[in-house]
Amino acid sequence: MKKIFLIFVAFISIHMGFAEEDRKPEFILDCSGNYYFLTQPGTTDGGFSQVKGPFGGFEFMAKARVQYTFDTPLGNFFLSQNATVTVGTEFECTGISFRQCADVRFIPFPFLVVEAGGSIGSGWNWFGFEGLGKYNAGTQKYEALSSFHNWYYDGWLRGTIQCDTGVFFPGDWTHFITTASYTFFYEGLTGMEKGDFWEYHMTKNKMNGLQYLASFMAGYQMPLTLRM
Repeated sequence: MKKIFLIFVAFISIHMGFAEEDRKPEFILDCSGNYYFLTQPGTTDGGFSQVKGPFGGFEFMAKARVQYTFDTPLGNFFLSQNATVTVGTEFECTGISFRQCADVRFIPFPFLVVEAGGSIGSGWNWFGFEGLGKYNAGTQKYEALSSFHNWYYDGWLRGTIQCDTGVFFPGDWTHFITTASYTFFYEGLTGMEKGDFWEYHMTKNKMNGLQYLASFMAGYQMPLTLRM
């Protein structure tokens, strides 16, 4: 299934952690929100979803996360002697859904990050907000599904390549930063057949299947300190 989404993301993170040196567990509380434009599945010649209106749904959620980092040095080579593995678990909750996640992150070299994880959860409908639904082609509407009878699940694998030119050219003004991430993930809802559209915590036009996501970032880090 091919999809194009235009998304506005706003997030606030509160980190309640410990010093990196003693490698104690890190606790993170994160609140985030996404805004989606209205899309119509398969409305282009290539099968992509075309934007049809200004509002197609939004998400707001709170996440509580616990993670622990292990030192896993890979020899004395300067690029691999600080390798780490981070394992974490996360509970996500909204007013109409919940999800339990687990993941692992391996950083063998400073420029490479490999991550994998998965999650399972469910939802409910409440005061007109739709947490879980299935698209009815006859009525052209999403119909509510029974809570805890249908389960949302996903699994993903991601590789990230990152580079900071300050490593090769030391200095306060030499930090040009670039990252490229590639993610393969499978997303599904139990009880759905091939071709069924479904909805999870007010995000419509979902379908069981393997998907691919790529993201790129380039930036510059200035040696300036802002005091607020």
